[in-house]
Amino acid sequence: AILQILIKTGNFTIALATPAFAGQELTIIALSAGVIRHTGKPSAGSFYFANGSHLSVSAGQAYKFVTDENRIWRQIH
Repeated sequence: AILQILIKTGNFTIALATPAFAGQELTIIALSAGVIRHTGKPSAGSFYFANGSHLSVSAGQAYKFVTDENRIWRQIH
């Protein structure tokens, strides 16, 4: 899956990305800085990080995720 975010100014925030199926992979390539928001109560399409913090995204970096059996996005390291 390809997620393309087009913004003209400022940073972006992602809180939800609805997957089509469990096990789906998603690559986010950030052309500008932003934040991928951690959710305290994970649900389908949300991003969940073990450290309980939002993920600060650097410009020019790529981030890869996969959904678990509950369709919650988990970062691949």
